[in-house]
Amino acid sequence: MIPLLGAEGAANLQRQMTEHTLSTVKQLQAFINVSLEIRFAGGNLQLMQAWLGENLFSENLIYQTQGEGDLGEK
Repeated sequence: MIPLLGAEGAANLQRQMTEHTLSTVKQLQAFINVSLEIRFAGGNLQLMQAWLGENLFSENLIYQTQGEGDLGEK
């Protein structure tokens, strides 16, 4: 995405997609018990919780580091 949108544009698009996904899951939780695992790289738990909320989904929101390797290995 960076070649097309630039670094800032790609980061903004990723942020918007993540927030849209979280909003959709939150709506879905009104009907069924769904947990959501947030995988991240290049940040830390405190930064992720500051952005997406510590208790957005109460016990159904799990934060984990993304891990090592390429997409196929993760």
